[in-house]
Amino acid sequence: MNHLMQQIQFRALGGLCQIDLISQSGDCPIVQIVKNEVDRIEKKYSRFIPNSVVGMINHNAGSEWVECDEETLGLIQ
Repeated sequence: MNHLMQQIQFRALGGLCQIDLISQSGDCPIVQIVKNEVDRIEKKYSRFIPNSVVGMINHNAGSEWVECDEETLGLIQ
């Protein structure tokens, strides 16, 4: 059984990301799943996006509370 080694690079999170993958075929849905998750994390937590959780925390620092979901609380506790 042959295995195919792939290196998939894309830009996210302020830099270059790379997925190293060994699969039995060139078509592997996990690549898009990983890219989608990285995109979700970037949109939710980037300090450069004003309406992200981190953007709102920074904007409201010292003046207002920012309600956080369980995922965010798990990261900052």
